[in-house]
Amino acid sequence: MEEKDQKDKRNQTETSEKEFESLSDTDVQLLREAGRICAEQDIEKMFPADRAWEDFSRKRKRTNRQRILYAMVGAAAVIFIAVIGYRSFISESGTSSYNLFTATKEETGCILTSPDGSMEVIVKDELNLLDETYQGKDHYTIETPSGKNLRVILPDSSQVLLNAHSRLNYTQKEKRLATLEGEAYFEVRKDKEHPFVVQAGTARACVLGTSFNIRHYEQEQIHITLLTGSLAIESEATNTPEIMKPGDDASLLEDGQIIIQEKGETSRPMWTSGYFSFDDAPLSEVLCELGRWYNINVTVLHPEATTRNLHFKCKRSLELDDILEILNELGGFRLVKKENTIFVQ
Repeated sequence: MEEKDQKDKRNQTETSEKEFESLSDTDVQLLREAGRICAEQDIEKMFPADRAWEDFSRKRKRTNRQRILYAMVGAAAVIFIAVIGYRSFISESGTSSYNLFTATKEETGCILTSPDGSMEVIVKDELNLLDETYQGKDHYTIETPSGKNLRVILPDSSQVLLNAHSRLNYTQKEKRLATLEGEAYFEVRKDKEHPFVVQAGTARACVLGTSFNIRHYEQEQIHITLLTGSLAIESEATNTPEIMKPGDDASLLEDGQIIIQEKGETSRPMWTSGYFSFDDAPLSEVLCELGRWYNINVTVLHPEATTRNLHFKCKRSLELDDILEILNELGGFRLVKKENTIFVQ
């Protein structure tokens, strides 16, 4: 049976070949063209070209939309990174930051300069100009470094407590004249024949016998606080002296005008007892005080943070890291110490 089927298939094949050979060239060409068309129709059924193109077009549009979306997201990311990089750059380059306080070179102690130009390092906490060593001299320059106060007994027996980072020039002739840069607390011995005059910037205070505090640091308003007695204060812009009474606080404006406020404070300032004490003071003032005492740079990265007012009090004997930790707990800013610089973030 199988042999018969195979024989029939061979006969059909031979017949087809004979029929194909008997066809003219034109007939063969037509058959081949028909076969090609049939093949394309079969392929179209398996993979419809129109539908495939539509699907491709939709995918391409979707892909294009995705590409556009990815491009937009990518562009936003690039812009964000660029902004962050720019802010970091300007912070590091100092464009948006500034130095609030610059530390000075390390000093071993207070410096006393005599009229002949000779200098003496004062390692103790007190300088007594009534000592025989200083007899016959009428002019002195006394400087305190960061982190150190100095009590000075003047030749007229008046006493001055110099705060850190301060400079006092004193001359005693017909008048007792003192020029102050920084901060000092004065207890002046009364002498009607020899007025005691303190020059602090453009402010001038004249006393006979009284106790008062003068603060005159760079980039700060001049403040004079009277504790006892009376004091006449004037400036280059005023025509007549202003008279202060105990408890008054005088400040000198940029235009030279004097503003006197009745604060009623008649006790010695807290710094004379070894404390930092700030009452509604801006952070910038607090940091400058820390910079002067600990001799450390202060760099501001976010200026708006320095305008926040604080009520703050602590001992000067504390470690700086402990004080910064206390301040950071107040919130609204971040103080970071790296090497010899405090950064305000």
